[in-house]
Amino acid sequence: MRNTFEHQPEQARELVATLFDGKIVFTPFKTPAGPRFLLEGTALPGRLFGVEDAGVLNVASPGGFEPPLAT
Repeated sequence: MRNTFEHQPEQARELVATLFDGKIVFTPFKTPAGPRFLLEGTALPGRLFGVEDAGVLNVASPGGFEPPLAT
């Protein structure tokens, strides 16, 4: 992905737009390794693999993707 972002920025933007549903907020920040962006929005990773969202909500955690805890 890094290669795509560096050498084909238009295609990279299309990829990000496909991955996120609706509004994306980009927040720049600096790290010791260089500048980065924090992306905030609703991601639908299944779109990258041709799998549309089936109404199942998953959240990212250190253990991977899992259903949210019931409240």
